[in-house]
Amino acid sequence: MSWKTVKNFLIVLLTAVNFLLFFFAYNYFKNSQYTSEDTANEASQILAQSNISISPEQLAVKHDSAEILRCEYNREDYLEFVSALLFGKEADNIYLLPDGIRAETLSGESALLGFDMAIDFKNAVLKTEIDNAIQNQVPISDENSKAVRTSLEKQLALATGALDNAKCEGYGEYFFITVNQCENDLPIYDMTCVFGLKGDKVVYANGKHFFAVPSESESAQLLSRVNIMFSEKQRGEEGKVSDISLCYTLYEDPHNNRMLYIPAYKITYAGGKVSAVNAISKEKY
Repeated sequence: MSWKTVKNFLIVLLTAVNFLLFFFAYNYFKNSQYTSEDTANEASQILAQSNISISPEQLAVKHDSAEILRCEYNREDYLEFVSALLFGKEADNIYLLPDGIRAETLSGESALLGFDMAIDFKNAVLKTEIDNAIQNQVPISDENSKAVRTSLEKQLALATGALDNAKCEGYGEYFFITVNQCENDLPIYDMTCVFGLKGDKVVYANGKHFFAVPSESESAQLLSRVNIMFSEKQRGEEGKVSDISLCYTLYEDPHNNRMLYIPAYKITYAGGKVSAVNAISKEKY
């Protein structure tokens, strides 16, 4: 056999080996990053036996990814900061309650601030006007809406464009913006608040919002959607899943004075029932 023939054979052999290595590496990557259609089909059938209906297409997806976020947080300091933000000055009196604090000023302003991030605030002087505006508010023009959203972004120290999709309504001098809070393009579960503005001043807030900004992050290994749905099965949940998506949930770590943003799955069932499940531990909130 000539050297030329041997050389050609070796070239073909090396090409075949490289192709096989690429093929195995690709399959390994795909299997580690995606839930296969076969796995999704089998999982869907098993879940159906427990009266959980979810399409294989909702499970055969690229594995989700998100970091754990952290920021400094002390309940009392934080709530004092929020009351000062709403009043435009420090509160004159603060009363500690079982589930939060009530902050008041000598001029009669009062805000109820919950440890669960709930806010109930209405400027006392303008209370009657605000109530009337809430009852009569209507959608506003795109031009006015943009200006109002920009103003609230500045008031809440949010990134430019953070409220681009927020719903805006108004009446007279009052504007109301519904803020569905997000972080790193992921919604924060159960964190929706309506803020009212008169000019550049916040005069109304009702709902839940977290004002601190994450300062640290760490990588996290998230469970697949199949694992999450099997945890729902173990808890005895039933129904048709209309949507499953990644979000954040807030978790207070009082021992280290931190608030954690934990990746979670929001599972919406037909009929409106919603589950929020920790994407790392499968704990249900």
